[in-house]
Amino acid sequence: MSDSAIEEVRQTVAEVFAVDLEQITVDSSPETIEAWDSIGHLNLILSLEGRIGVSFDPEKVPQLTTVQALADEIATLRQ
Repeated sequence: MSDSAIEEVRQTVAEVFAVDLEQITVDSSPETIEAWDSIGHLNLILSLEGRIGVSFDPEKVPQLTTVQALADEIATLRQ
């Protein structure tokens, strides 16, 4: 897994949910970030797509609920 993908996801999560970057880990999820609700998740997905230039499969989006899962999917999409 690319450290750059993890960092891009961490930065985007911090911006979208207005959380300090230091609080975001690979395990961060809706259970650990209060603002990460269903609408916030969609905003995060759209922000990542715009920032990174990928397009997530809509059927996979509901499962992409950790920083690690998002970074792994981005790495897959970049291949």
